[in-house]
Amino acid sequence: MCGRQSLRNVLRSSVTAIMAVTFALGGLAATASPAEASTPRVLAVGTRYPAAIERWRPLVKRYFPHTDHGKVPRRIQQEALAIIQWESGGSPSSRPMDGIWQLSRSHGTRAQRVNAATATRIAARLYLCQGYRWRPSWATARRLGLR
Repeated sequence: MCGRQSLRNVLRSSVTAIMAVTFALGGLAATASPAEASTPRVLAVGTRYPAAIERWRPLVKRYFPHTDHGKVPRRIQQEALAIIQWESGGSPSSRPMDGIWQLSRSHGTRAQRVNAATATRIAARLYLCQGYRWRPSWATARRLGLR
């Protein structure tokens, strides 16, 4: 009986630890904290982001891959705006990296990263070069559940 009880306690503490790590990494947990409730998510197509984010939609439409009809799919627009919201809150001068996309130094000069149009063009090129995927360039994509 003692052996079983010890095993149960070990399993119980292991499950608790796994749930804590999963929650810390942005995974699903049984209950959501107030901080998680305010975490940016990809909004449904047709839903508008706050004005600080929506102001970047024309750049996303301009630079991201177009369909045969000459338009950027709304799903890609929403995903791009969710990444912008998470990484910079729409502020082109946000830190620790610069610009709305929070591109690293390997993606261009500071002037290029701070210039929203140039940074969006670079982000679109990365998205295209990765086979129309957000990962692995954006860790944010994992947090938002994007591929």
